[in-house]
Amino acid sequence: MIQTLSALFLIYLCWIAGRWAVAEIRRLRLIRKYTDDDIADRIMLRCVWLGQTEQQLFDSLGKPLRVVCVNAGSGHMIYSYDELGTGRYRMNVRLVNRRVVSCEHHGSVH
Repeated sequence: MIQTLSALFLIYLCWIAGRWAVAEIRRLRLIRKYTDDDIADRIMLRCVWLGQTEQQLFDSLGKPLRVVCVNAGSGHMIYSYDELGTGRYRMNVRLVNRRVVSCEHHGSVH
């Protein structure tokens, strides 16, 4: 019984170490890409901030589920994430000229 628990604990520790290693590799790639530890850390935490570039947003949250072009020549876009229901999204991020200018949250955040 104790040997089984020890083996399971060892497997669990290896799993945790593997997850940590994957996250650290991703963080180092982001630091190399953006040459800024703070930006890499924000992206790792899945943050959205004013002035964030479109590519940083994609690295942070992934591609949006919906993209709305508000005005064709203005560069004003709305990216929607996490669908709550038909046509309703938990987060809408507004970008102008590929930079975040606002972010609206709807519903509970988990």
